[in-house]
Amino acid sequence: MTRRLLLPLALIASVSLLAMMLITVVDVVGRYFFNVPLSGSGEATELLLAVAVFAGISLAAASGEHIRIDLLEHLLSPRVQRWQRLFGAAASAGVLAFLAWRLWLRGAELARFGDTSSHLNVPMGPLAYFMAVSCAAAAAVFIAIGWRAARNIESPSQGN
Repeated sequence: MTRRLLLPLALIASVSLLAMMLITVVDVVGRYFFNVPLSGSGEATELLLAVAVFAGISLAAASGEHIRIDLLEHLLSPRVQRWQRLFGAAASAGVLAFLAWRLWLRGAELARFGDTSSHLNVPMGPLAYFMAVSCAAAAAVFIAIGWRAARNIESPSQGN
């Protein structure tokens, strides 16, 4: 079910990556074969990269592909490992919720002042709002991960 809820973010990330690839190809071909680079390609790539990264945070978390360091995990009991997952998910959700809040406020400020990117004049407010919503979605994913970990900790069928 989580994957279906994250499908819009997966589509946005995929389209963003495809657009970056096409922009880069057009820029390189134009630059080296026709001596006419694609104007604004660097800025467009930067903006699309921000979209791809923020859309991908929830996707990576939901599939367990986010960065984890488990150097000492084998030394911990299964019960302690579950508590560790719970606290890790709670901390991640808290940080992402804080970022979502701050990005939303920043988006409102950017929109109020009408800030745009320097070369392409892309409005920056909607990008900040998208980043905020993406962080909120990632926080929700980590809350779900923490919820599953908490239910597993208290489950007597786990042999704790």
